[in-house]
Amino acid sequence: MSASPGRWPLPSPLGIIQAPMGPVSGPELCAAVADAGGVGMLAATWLPPALLTRSVEAVRARTDGTFGANFVLEFDVHAGLLQAIELGIPVISTFWGDPTEAARLVSPSSALHLHTVGSVEDAKTAEQAGVDVLVAQGVEAGGHVYGTQPLHRLLADIVAACELPVIAAGGIATADDVAAVVRLGACGVWVGTRFVVASEARAHPAYQRAIVDAGPDATVWTADCFDSSWKDAPHRVLRNATVETYLRDGVRAGRDPIAATPNGAPVPRYDDRPPVSGMTGEIGEMALYAGCGAERITGVQPAADIVADLARGLVIADA
Repeated sequence: MSASPGRWPLPSPLGIIQAPMGPVSGPELCAAVADAGGVGMLAATWLPPALLTRSVEAVRARTDGTFGANFVLEFDVHAGLLQAIELGIPVISTFWGDPTEAARLVSPSSALHLHTVGSVEDAKTAEQAGVDVLVAQGVEAGGHVYGTQPLHRLLADIVAACELPVIAAGGIATADDVAAVVRLGACGVWVGTRFVVASEARAHPAYQRAIVDAGPDATVWTADCFDSSWKDAPHRVLRNATVETYLRDGVRAGRDPIAATPNGAPVPRYDDRPPVSGMTGEIGEMALYAGCGAERITGVQPAADIVADLARGLVIADA
């Protein structure tokens, strides 16, 4: 099966897709990206049905642009997928696992099904399952990382092995980054860290500053440092005292609270929640998810400016 151009609401190449980033990417960011001509994504895995409905309504109240919802297959997302389909969300993406059951649910709908893969084997499984588009995630990606290979190698291998359109993910932060992967055969890009520093993101200002200030080797891949609710899920984060202590000692010593949520609930050290606006405490010691492209990010910008800048890479690639 290959993706039908009629099911995809944007012209080819598929363009700029904002990665779902848990609580950092709310309806405001999703709508701003969509309104600028990109594809905004909601992180829907942990949204109760009523909140998913309200989030979709909030996006639609702000834009007529294209948006989607992401589901992590490590968890029970059956009900959420059904609700997303019922709500008519135009793009549904899945991650971390075999998408066969999800494809069975999504395929009869009008939604486009994207699935993130980390190897050629995963890509072939997803293609056989009937997904519409593959997202090749390189090990350079921030947040939870399914891939184990550098993006450029993985992307080239998947493009050669599969017939489906392939979107590139992992360490993409600039127009030049976009151009490089499009020249390797990507039809679009999946970008997270650059959108963490969007002015519409819910990321804590200290988190955004840490990304802007990141230099070479600022990020580190870790198998399980921040593990409170998602076990055995490797992730890439900015180095901080929590990470360095864990890497040095190999144990999570001291899970005492280091921060608090906006409503005052404690956030223990090694908790896997990223810091969002309104949190207080030692924000810089929390899980600061970021990809290898962080060192090329220079400031906080409106999402529309980020989309426009990244889209220049599509033009550069065609030059």
